[in-house]
Amino acid sequence: MNEQASQVPGYQAESPRGLFYRRFLRNKKTLIGSTLVLFFVFVAVFAPVLAPGSPFEINALAMFQAPSSQYFFGTDDLGRDVFSRAIFGARISLVTAFIVGLASGAVGILVGLPAAHYGGKFDLFVMRAVDVAVSFPWLLLALLIASIIGASLTTVIVALSIISAPGAIRVARGKALSVKEETYVIVATAIGESDSAIMFRYILPNCVGPILVQTTLTMSLSILGEAGISYLGFGTQPPTPSWGLMLADATDYLYSAPPTLVILPGLLLLLLVLGLNFLGDGLRDLLDPKFRKL
Repeated sequence: MNEQASQVPGYQAESPRGLFYRRFLRNKKTLIGSTLVLFFVFVAVFAPVLAPGSPFEINALAMFQAPSSQYFFGTDDLGRDVFSRAIFGARISLVTAFIVGLASGAVGILVGLPAAHYGGKFDLFVMRAVDVAVSFPWLLLALLIASIIGASLTTVIVALSIISAPGAIRVARGKALSVKEETYVIVATAIGESDSAIMFRYILPNCVGPILVQTTLTMSLSILGEAGISYLGFGTQPPTPSWGLMLADATDYLYSAPPTLVILPGLLLLLLVLGLNFLGDGLRDLLDPKFRKL
């Protein structure tokens, strides 16, 4: 049909970018996912404007207040506004997600591509190291790092980056191995192109799709990881507003505090992780030929 249309006078072929945008807008997963993610980014950036009060202000006379016009989602055990803390908590989750996602993606590219390109003993060493890293429980690794550098948000980011890197390496290496067999890569090798040119000029552009999808999934898992580690007390420390810390505080007063103390941070975690998963699935549908729909 495209060939017949190209013979019509005045016909202009749609650019690859325009085709991608059209597919993006037709894909419900990418629309829902990107809308949710952009919403939370907006909330995090404009938290000082959107929050009705300070997330740190303690009011001993307003502990465990029910939702009202002054406190939309009630107050916690220290009289702090739950809604304001939840809004600022989006910053912790998004910062963790973006740093861990970028770090693991960069490691995947810088290690996975050379492993696929050079092969041999180097590839064998990389994959055995990846197998060892995957077999190590991520929670124990987080606790080990916390005992060395102390419990903090930095601990969470370092631990989650180390845990997520092996998956990114596997994805980058697997895609690079298939691209390596393409004719244009073989020709580039035959004419004497440098190794760096072959990896980053010919192979990497065709690996961006799977790596991008893996990055979005890593970001969603890192948000849950940060909440879980902070919930256990080895991540973000009080009084910094974090959804994991808010859930930890709420469970101590589960039967005496307003239910919104648990519902709000849990719901926000669910929506943000759901948005990133939808975005990752949608990007896979758009970028992977096996799932692509015209």
